[in-house]
Amino acid sequence: MGEATHNYKMKIMATELTKEQFIEILLDEKITKPENIFDFQTIYSFDNHQAPANRVVRKQWKHSERLLVDKEGPRPVGPINSRIGWLGKRIAKKYPITLSKRENGTYRYWDLFFNGWNEGNLFIWQLKSNLIKALEETGLVEKKNAHKTIDQINKEFEEKVKFSKNDSEQERQERLKLANKRPISTSAQVNVFLRNPDVKVEILRRANEHCEYCQSPAPFKKDGDGEGFLEVHHIIPLAEDGDDTVENAVALCPNCHRHAHYGKNSFDVERLKAI
Repeated sequence: MGEATHNYKMKIMATELTKEQFIEILLDEKITKPENIFDFQTIYSFDNHQAPANRVVRKQWKHSERLLVDKEGPRPVGPINSRIGWLGKRIAKKYPITLSKRENGTYRYWDLFFNGWNEGNLFIWQLKSNLIKALEETGLVEKKNAHKTIDQINKEFEEKVKFSKNDSEQERQERLKLANKRPISTSAQVNVFLRNPDVKVEILRRANEHCEYCQSPAPFKKDGDGEGFLEVHHIIPLAEDGDDTVENAVALCPNCHRHAHYGKNSFDVERLKAI
């Protein structure tokens, strides 16, 4: 009796697929279809690799170039719940797994792949850690923030801001209710130019604590040396092979510096060159 109970517990544990099993499953085209990879990639892309199904579907529709085509036209083939269920059934034919059941006796195939819980009226799916590792090791996803620069991360953030603007206020409010109050910390690759300090000193001396674009005085005095705060801006950016020279740099107030970077169409670059 004790041995039978022990075997049953071991069988239940088999529901937790290993990273190696997930790798086999992901690479087996008879089991894992392109739409399944797309579903996992979409959920992986969310913070903490978790999202309710309705957010996953909305994000997939926004990336319409990735949608599959069936007889009704371009769209993901079948509801995401059904796609996950059919994937689970294909896995069950090859692997000795045991699944939990709902009260009505039907199997919960999703718990092969996700941790799940209710938050308000939404049910959250979170990729299981072994599946995350398998997706990363097979190259089916780009490991989050791996080898990305701060500029790339900031650019991706601004893209997400654009998506948010296109959503309704109600959609944003729903997400804010579920959002983590503390942001996730990560590491990023930093590329730094070793600039010439003499260039900075000469530029600031030339500016004499006045913005060289709008001619306004520096907005405040710095702690320590008491000098007016200005920022050195390279007319041709160093990242675009610009020179770190007095001729290619100007002193700008923070407002004009942001204007130079984020309002290029209205910023008069020729005025800087004339300086």
